[in-house]
Amino acid sequence: MATNRAPDIEKEIRQALRQLEAVRDRRLPVVVGTEAVEYVRGNFRAGGIDGRKWKEPLRRSLSFHGAEGRYGPLLSRTDTLMGATRKRTGPGRVVIENRLPYAAIHNAGGTVAVTARMKKYFWWRYLQIEGSKGGKGRRPLSGRYTVRKDGRRGDNQYNRSMGREAQFWKAMALKRVGSRIRIPQRMFIGDTKGLRRVVEESINKELQQYVKDYGRSFGRSH
Repeated sequence: MATNRAPDIEKEIRQALRQLEAVRDRRLPVVVGTEAVEYVRGNFRAGGIDGRKWKEPLRRSLSFHGAEGRYGPLLSRTDTLMGATRKRTGPGRVVIENRLPYAAIHNAGGTVAVTARMKKYFWWRYLQIEGSKGGKGRRPLSGRYTVRKDGRRGDNQYNRSMGREAQFWKAMALKRVGSRIRIPQRMFIGDTKGLRRVVEESINKELQQYVKDYGRSFGRSH
């Protein structure tokens, strides 16, 4: 007569522990890291973190012309800063990082010193806008730029925007080398309630799936 053989409980426990260790060491770092990176990138898209909005950049408050005036804080045409957020996994651990040189100052806030190279860039930006007049040796950026007969900038929305932008870059270019520029804090990565929630939910989901899968396979190795 056929009889059902009882599962080897000790063997089942050892197997369950091995599977659980695999979840902890290999599965969870990847899953949690992926969700955490998406959380950080979501902060960029939301323009803030955990419901706290970042300070608007001057280029938006001054209504810079073109796409540059439309992008939200820390965003750009290429979204380089957002895209540089990465996960680095190891057995039972994951690190979320952004290694761009300017990531830390944006995340924590602070001041940066004006350099000669920065001043050169600021002057270049100013002259690019002033060059919209199409004066000698300059190439117009846009046909929308209009000039009156007396040589003054035309009075329209585009020209006013260009004027504000030009004055901004001129003011930056006139700063002394070594003077400080304040960068407001726009924290996008760190130990926040939102990130903790993402991590907790990811772990719970994976553990629930582990229990469900283990329940289906319990005793089948005999």
